[in-house]
Amino acid sequence: MQNICSSFILPLSFTSVKRNILTMTNKSLKIFILAIFFLVLMFWAGKAVIRPFIIAHEINTENNRLQSKILAEEKANQELRKNVAAMSSSQGIEREARRLGYLRKGEVALVIPH
Repeated sequence: MQNICSSFILPLSFTSVKRNILTMTNKSLKIFILAIFFLVLMFWAGKAVIRPFIIAHEINTENNRLQSKILAEEKANQELRKNVAAMSSSQGIEREARRLGYLRKGEVALVIPH
């Protein structure tokens, strides 16, 4: 008994494909070529349709990256402005000098060991 699925197996070798193409009638060969042309055309059209969406996605990703970088830079800028404002007063200058280890005349540094 012949397996019913064996009639649906596609040829696997190039020579059998070539033989099948050569034995096609003129009409079926035209249909085959038209089908190949249609598949190539649909592939090209699909790429042409999808390309703007890919570009838009890339632009959106780059925009999001730049927006987050801008926010980080604005935060750093705000912190620097706050530091400049704090050091504009004499109290701010003294606080920063003490943080760096400076002392006033007559003061003695007290070192506490750990």
